[in-house]
Amino acid sequence: MNADHRPRKVLLIGSGPIVIGQSAEFDYSGNQALKALAGEGIEVIVVNSNPATIQTDVRENVKPIMVPLDEESLRGVIEKEKPDSILGTFGGQTGLNILVALWKSGYLKSKNVKVLGTSPEAVEIAEDRMKFKDKMLEIGEPVLESYYCSSVQEAVRFAKQIGFPIIVRPSFTLGGTGGGIARDVEELRAIVEQGLYLSRVGSILLERSVIGWNELEVEVVRDSRGNKIAVCTMENVDPMGVHTGDSIVVVPFLTLNDKNYQKIRNSALKIAEALNIVGACNVQFAFNNRTEEYFVIEVNPRLSRSSALASKATGYPIARVAAFIALGKNLKEIENVVTGERNSAREPAIDYVVVKCPVWPTEKFPEENFELGTQMKSTGEVMAIGKNVSEAFRKVIRSSGMMRRKVTFNEALLTSPNPERPQQIFEAFKRGYKIEKISEMTGWQMLFISELVKAFEQEHSFNGFSVVDTCAGEFDVKTPYFYSSNPGGKIGGEIMVLGGGPITIGQGIEFDYSCVHVSRLLRKRGLGVIMVNDNPETVSTDFDESSFLVFDPVDFDTVKNVVENSTVTALIPWFGGQRPINILGKIKEHFGERLKILGTSVETVDMLENREKFAGLMKELGIPYPEFLFTGIDTFLEDVKKISFPVIVRPSYTISGAHMAILSSDKEAEEYIRYHGRFVGEFLVERYLGSSVEAEIDAVSDGENVLIPGIIEHIEEAGIHSGDSTSIFPSVNIPNHVQATMKEYSKMICRKLGIIGPVNIQFAVKNDVVHIIEINPRSSRTFPFVSKVSGINMSDIATRVLLGDKIEDIRTRSGVVGVKLPIFPFDKLKGSDVVLGPEMKSTGEVIGIGKDLKEAMKMGYKAAGYDVSKEGVIFSVPSGKMNEFLGIAKMIYDSGRVIYSTEGTHERLKKYGINTVKIKKIYEGNPNTIDILRTGNISAVINILSDNYKSESDGKMMRRNCYEKRVLYISTKTQAAAFAETVKALDA
Repeated sequence: MNADHRPRKVLLIGSGPIVIGQSAEFDYSGNQALKALAGEGIEVIVVNSNPATIQTDVRENVKPIMVPLDEESLRGVIEKEKPDSILGTFGGQTGLNILVALWKSGYLKSKNVKVLGTSPEAVEIAEDRMKFKDKMLEIGEPVLESYYCSSVQEAVRFAKQIGFPIIVRPSFTLGGTGGGIARDVEELRAIVEQGLYLSRVGSILLERSVIGWNELEVEVVRDSRGNKIAVCTMENVDPMGVHTGDSIVVVPFLTLNDKNYQKIRNSALKIAEALNIVGACNVQFAFNNRTEEYFVIEVNPRLSRSSALASKATGYPIARVAAFIALGKNLKEIENVVTGERNSAREPAIDYVVVKCPVWPTEKFPEENFELGTQMKSTGEVMAIGKNVSEAFRKVIRSSGMMRRKVTFNEALLTSPNPERPQQIFEAFKRGYKIEKISEMTGWQMLFISELVKAFEQEHSFNGFSVVDTCAGEFDVKTPYFYSSNPGGKIGGEIMVLGGGPITIGQGIEFDYSCVHVSRLLRKRGLGVIMVNDNPETVSTDFDESSFLVFDPVDFDTVKNVVENSTVTALIPWFGGQRPINILGKIKEHFGERLKILGTSVETVDMLENREKFAGLMKELGIPYPEFLFTGIDTFLEDVKKISFPVIVRPSYTISGAHMAILSSDKEAEEYIRYHGRFVGEFLVERYLGSSVEAEIDAVSDGENVLIPGIIEHIEEAGIHSGDSTSIFPSVNIPNHVQATMKEYSKMICRKLGIIGPVNIQFAVKNDVVHIIEINPRSSRTFPFVSKVSGINMSDIATRVLLGDKIEDIRTRSGVVGVKLPIFPFDKLKGSDVVLGPEMKSTGEVIGIGKDLKEAMKMGYKAAGYDVSKEGVIFSVPSGKMNEFLGIAKMIYDSGRVIYSTEGTHERLKKYGINTVKIKKIYEGNPNTIDILRTGNISAVINILSDNYKSESDGKMMRRNCYEKRVLYISTKTQAAAFAETVKALDA
């Protein structure tokens, strides 16, 4: 690029919170872009609302701004920072939509801000279903018979012309959001109504169904001069009809002959040229293996989930190359950092097979229908590399936990796409089903079925590592990217860091954030770091973030292979969440002193997981804790009565509150054991401290000194999982003397146990008495949040302590308050009730930062997608709890808001001079709560459940509608009070 036209200050739009369909892959791609731009001396402003991302770290030439990701906030950033250029293709669908909105309004032109990379005009053609169809027909590429419509009536008319089933695809949405497969008019009406609501442009495409055809993807990179390559070909194992994010994917194409391979590849390159892509894009096809006919399905004109997978599968850093292309460089000018040649125009060659497998939250949502379709439901994915298909499949089976889950053969689960289908295929094979028959029933290619069966049947042992080099061994390269193989070579390294594996609910990007910081600090100290992880979406699996990347399952077998085939001498397991902790005992038992585990002893970890030993410690230290007992499946119903209801039930060695529940009656206990007894053998039953405040501390201990940046206060009362609670840091409502007690207890525990490294301690405070609920001697999901608000990099300090450094006095940043709000997947998981409890359900988080709590809450609500400036509030409180909520109702009423309430609440509030608009309950007719929600003028629903609440009640539909309409749903007094204070401040 000519120096006169070179950007000096670039605004990069991030992707925001982790949601189904938009995960850690955008932190990875954004981080690659930041490295490329900042490395060129360009100042970069990165805007993101997700505190758990690496890209929101302060670094040289990079200024992170954590504000809501919407058009208004971006305008404010542009006014203040005055960038000359903007990049919106590294922030997923969120970033792309904001970029297009800023461009269409003329705002970017008015501020002389240049769009880098693929133009907004090209983005519009790719994202607008009708324009895309017209462009494909113009260049002679086949597309499915379809109809573009903007009303339910139009959709029904078209359906009558072509018949069912019909695919519904909204424009400008993510992860298939708002789409689906309609098999009749009733389904069509429901899907179209929701799709039109969610589409940014109020339009959808109805498309002829090719369910059962093979689904193929090609990742293309193109520069502004028209040089282009097909970086990676990807074959979906599940046929058309299953969202590619929910399909097992194999790299490269394996069931196409060379003629068809070249046909699809050439089509993808032709489409990238026609759309004038400048950077990266993903092209998706439907292919009929029998007739060799194909159709173009869609193009993502941006970095995507598939581009992250393609990068990790081939070793070709697509996001890095796309960033340089956005600066005006052509492919032949961009260095291939793997081979060392100054040319990125060579298509990667691979001598191995890659398999990606999604991971679904099935155990978190037992009531959800996990039949897979065009709307994505998985939260994360694992990737495996093998010398052949069965070897890669076997690693995926290990990574995803398929072997741990027992399944009962059910032919219906064989024929319909669902998370259990791989196991069902194996069970069918064992029962004598022929591979041809299984292929006919599933739509899977016979090659994949036979290789999957081999993977289940055969153990694969490894004695070394092979390298990922982008050139199939053609050049002598120095890439530090490896996978276990047999035979294999040796690698170097001194310290092994265990990553967090796939993103699941409770085991998210927060742990990858910490792992990256651990690796960076160790390398600064001159130590060779071996990073073990199997998640293709993450920054930690970027090959230049460690000395040696081992892309393998995070399990004991991988650790054993690393120890036996490297120079490693020490292990750090504390930053990858619960997954590494669960294999610590086996590692210690097998290796003894041969592998030094840096930090807290394994014996201490076991003691804290053993509730009886934990209770003994609390008694010795004089620290209150809830009464408890242990029980098994057979004695559960009898033992649970020994502690009076309500009780909280939890198993050991879990994360995200897996299988935890609050039980209030014998009936609930019976229902609990009937379901959860299938997964857990032993239970801890603990007295539930109702109406208490929950809080937690993230700390770092060197065994003597303990660093505590502050107290994290939960807005929801104890009993709501900490990951699902809105959190305030530092605490503003907990009295100072209570906070002092928490800190003192934490120091006593760390010193007594000799904790070295990170630790998270959770408390329940009732009547100013502090009870210890749980101690986790590892980093927590709040480490990034605390680090961003306090200005203290907790992961860095914890790593220094593991290396033997002592904690020194460190000043925290003052004058700011941070609020962390959870983001839930209920818009995708429509069968689940929107009620929170001790088992975590959120997929991600956003941050709000302000000078006080009101300002922080305002920013947090906005970042989470809630418009609390709307004037309407639906208010429903049972009579027995009304006195607690009168002050809150008065504050909302006095701020000028219109309160809607059903008859009982209406009459009770009227007595106290609070006039509301009376509405009906759903079953009473119209206008009811759903009608009012659909007006689009409601900022929040305050719906306090009665003590005899049942999920089947009227409220379930209201809660569901809140999440679908992005209306704030409030179910606790503390939440309601925080909302009222925010509203009051807004209208002041």
